[in-house]
Amino acid sequence: MPAEAHRVFRAGQPAERFWLLSGGEVALDFPVPGRGDIGIETIGAGGVLGWSWIFPPYRWQFGAVAVRRTTTVEFSAEGVRRLIESDDALGRQLTLRLMAVVVDRLQASRGRLLELYG
Repeated sequence: MPAEAHRVFRAGQPAERFWLLSGGEVALDFPVPGRGDIGIETIGAGGVLGWSWIFPPYRWQFGAVAVRRTTTVEFSAEGVRRLIESDDALGRQLTLRLMAVVVDRLQASRGRLLELYG
């Protein structure tokens, strides 16, 4: 994973992998017209970076920047999607866990928007 202040990906780019963070921090953001990239939340050790790879059209919904040097385990989206298709139990568990990440990110986004515009 990248060093501090490195952009990992931008919203709208192809989502071809995801990461489990074992150290460091990555900040999530999203572009707001006229305001630039607005920070949503920071993911630390034990967190998951990336869920957009599991749902078509496989494009990042948020952007990500390494806040400080980060260590990760990287997964190929295509490979994991093949595993999910071949093993229903694994697919169900992984989808449930990723949906929890999606819900957390959407709640963080909602909270951030309320801070900015509420």
